[in-house]
Formats: sequence, structure tokens, C-alpha cells
Amino acid sequence: QIFAIIASSALSVLVGYSLNAINLLLLFLLSVCSLGGARLFAREIIYRARFPSERLVIYGAGDAGTQLLASLRQSDKYEVEGFVDDANYPKGTKVHEIEVYSSDRLFEIITKKSIGTVVLAMPGASRQQFRRITDRLQALDTNVSIKTIPTISDLLEGKGVLSDLHEVKIEELLGREVVPPREELLNANIAAKVVLVTG
Repeated sequence: QIFAIIASSALSVLVGYSLNAINLLLLFLLSVCSLGGARLFAREIIYRARFPSERLVIYGAGDAGTQLLASLRQSDKYEVEGFVDDANYPKGTKVHEIEVYSSDRLFEIITKKSIGTVVLAMPGASRQQFRRITDRLQALDTNVSIKTIPTISDLLEGKGVLSDLHEVKIEELLGREVVPPREELLNANIAAKVVLVTG
């Protein structure tokens, strides 16, 4: 409002006549744009001035990955350093100003950017896909933490949101459905016995 009053006064003096409807409309649009631009600029400054505690890359540049990026940007805990995807994105491709890297460069990105966490943003991926990716990450011999987001069914049922990151569970890597133990078989075979588990 102060900006609008000052601008209208200055315009009246310079032009030498009272503002008509068109001038008032232009003045209103100018003030709205100025205030909106100032807010966006301030928000960007605050975002870049954060000191996140965890640097991560998002594995998967699809819809889930971009939505996860938007959620993580609301937190000062994480800093997203890039996307990694199996698809052949052209070199230099960016999603919301974050570069998308080929999965072939995963080790390079992890070491060069000091990545502490890789988040698998693929809620619809099969267990075989999860196992393939986690095996590959473990073979890189890095100390990165592997986390994932809730499954599509959990998201639809309201059991979680995209930003609910958790460590990859062994059940997600079995490559098959989980088979619950049968109490009668356990009692018949291992009850009151010493059991050695290998592998």
C-alpha cells in the first residue's frame, strides 16, 4: 500500500494530471507484481541459506520423485543433490532445477557430492527391481544409507506421505511374497532344539 501511494504520487507529479482508471489499473498490477516478486525472492534466499544435515539423491525422476523433491524442500533436514534414473535422459536435463544423472554415474555422484542417502522413489517398483538396485548400491562399496518411500497402497490408504522415508526392509527385497511361519511346523521341528542359521 505504501508503495502504491508513493508510486501514484510520483506518477501524478511527473505526468501532471490525475490518474485515470487505466493508470490506476496499471499501478495496481505493478504493485502486485512487486510484492509477489519480493516474496518469491525472499523465499528463495531462505531456502538457499539453510544448513541441511543430510545430502541425498533421489533414484527415480518420475512423478513420485518430483513430488518427493517438493516435500523435502519444505524441510531443512535434507538437501537434494540430484536425481538418478535408469531412463536415457539427455545430458544436462533438469527437473525443478535439479539435474538428472544416468544410473551409470551413481558411484561418481555419491563420491563427488558426498551423498549420505539414496532414496528409492519408485512406489510401484517390483521386489525384483528393488533387489537389483539395492544390490548395485551395496556393490559400490559406499556407506550410503538406502531409504525408500511408502508403497502406492500405503499412500492410497493414507498410511503415509511421500516424505515418510524409511530404511529398505528385508521384506521388500525377497523377490516374492512374504510367507508367514506355521506354528505347528516350528514346534515340530525346532522346539527345544539348538538351531544353526547360515546364509
